[in-house]
Amino acid sequence: MKIKKLLIASALFAFFGKLPAQITITSADLANLNDNILISVNTSLSGFHADSTGPNFFWDYSRLIPDSQRFVNFVSAATTPYALLAFNSTYGVRNYTPDAIPWSLVGSPPTNVYDFYKKSTTDYRQVDQGLTEAGAALPIPYQAADRIYVFPMNYLNKDSSNSAFAFPIPNTGYYAKKQKRVNYVDGWGTLKTPYGTFNALRIKSTLTITDSVYIDTVHFGINIPRAIQYEYKWFSAGSKIPMLEIDATAAAGNNVTITRVNWRDSLSVAPTVNFTAQNTCPLVNEGSLTANVTGGRYPLTYLWSNGATTNTINNLAPGSYSVTITDHYGKVVTAVDSVRVLNDSSCLILINFAATKTCPMAKNGSLIATETGGRNPVKYLWSTGDTTNAINNLAPGNYDLTVTDKYGRQATAVGIVEGYTQDLSCLNIPSAFTPDGDGVNDVWRIRSLSEYTSCKVEIFNQWGSLVFKSTGYNTPWDGKYNGEAVPAGAYYYIINLDDSASNKYTGTVTIIK
Repeated sequence: MKIKKLLIASALFAFFGKLPAQITITSADLANLNDNILISVNTSLSGFHADSTGPNFFWDYSRLIPDSQRFVNFVSAATTPYALLAFNSTYGVRNYTPDAIPWSLVGSPPTNVYDFYKKSTTDYRQVDQGLTEAGAALPIPYQAADRIYVFPMNYLNKDSSNSAFAFPIPNTGYYAKKQKRVNYVDGWGTLKTPYGTFNALRIKSTLTITDSVYIDTVHFGINIPRAIQYEYKWFSAGSKIPMLEIDATAAAGNNVTITRVNWRDSLSVAPTVNFTAQNTCPLVNEGSLTANVTGGRYPLTYLWSNGATTNTINNLAPGSYSVTITDHYGKVVTAVDSVRVLNDSSCLILINFAATKTCPMAKNGSLIATETGGRNPVKYLWSTGDTTNAINNLAPGNYDLTVTDKYGRQATAVGIVEGYTQDLSCLNIPSAFTPDGDGVNDVWRIRSLSEYTSCKVEIFNQWGSLVFKSTGYNTPWDGKYNGEAVPAGAYYYIINLDDSASNKYTGTVTIIK
């Protein structure tokens, strides 16, 4: 029972150990002076659901594609045209998308806009702004700072703040902005972006903004309430800035209109390609090409001129092949390479033989053919009509072989079976024969004896009379003496292969009738 409980506990631990951890964000997780952080930016996003959040939530934004990329640089105010603001801020950040109002109504759009922030252990605030209008650098201190985050930041935290600032518009009048920010940490879980996968907290900020513009020439001012604005930000531990930020404005029917999306990212470099090529022998179509990509954002898609969609294509004939590669961000590169024809020994079909010798007249030789370079299945055709790689029961001689591979390529070779010469193991002295004229076993044929051209053969009947004598044995004994058939029975023989006593054979041979 105790073991069962331990197993259950281990399984639960393994399961919950894989769940994303709920995190806490503190000021230590935000940027410091002189940090430079790359972000990707887009001005639209389809399929966004503002209410898709909650505990242990999975947010998948891995298919985001940027319109542009830029660095967020955290610089000292002393290095900007608004050095007077340095005493009140931790750092400044260049604002590339300043508010349209009041510039859409009066004046011309400002340049060199910076937002200045103050970071402490308890909160993170925008305290100042600086802009250049009509050539004049305008430092703009906030009368009430915009408290953007309160620390520590935990799931279900809520806070709010009111901020305000005003500044004169040169030769025109003045402008003022009041804002109420309501923050709600409404989700925690796992965030997936093109940059990676992270444990994250989501904070939703609701901004209620009123602009005020006063024009000197007409002594007239107006308050302009904006549409409600929303900021959705995902933080992870040590992320310095939001891993993902989606800005939007309220639209009809409880919908929102996306105004900007930016996320932490790595530098997007257009993909470049080099190839690894495997050339091919003629006719066999065994070439291959592999497109090796550097740069680009994964996943990559491939489209070859032959319709293939992987990074490697195989079974290629000689020729040129192009590939178009598209990375996750839509950057495209097209490249071409070739499979060439090999003309070296690797393209030849080679045949080697293993041969077994045979005794003359015995036909017990063999040939085994081994081919290399052919593409299976390989077919064999011997001059004997055999169709396997090995042939047996062969007499001494030459045997032609043709090998044909799956592509119809052919090679021919000649295998040679050699006969033993004067090999005593090849001698075969029959103990009987039947000289009855039927054409079978009519003579006393002694295998391989004809090779011993100086041998002496003597045959005696039972009374010791010589009935056959020969030097060499080109003409075998036919069972006759002086042209007359000898009677059936046993006859004694003496065979001397040479003058050596060790090569002398004696015995009996029986004539059967």
